[in-house]
Amino acid sequence: MRDSVETARVKLMGWNFSVDPSLDYVIKQIVSVDPSKRPTAREVLNMIRGVNSTIC
Repeated sequence: MRDSVETARVKLMGWNFSVDPSLDYVIKQIVSVDPSKRPTAREVLNMIRGVNSTIC
């Protein structure tokens, strides 16, 4: 199980998708392997608002 999680993490972190670079940090926090390091919904909303207050 741990190997499959690590493989998925490496694959995801190397995934090249087109988003606003300022949201890169937010996305990486949301998909953190360690659940205790993932932000709450409120924290995500605040991070997004910090990037662009017109998004939500």
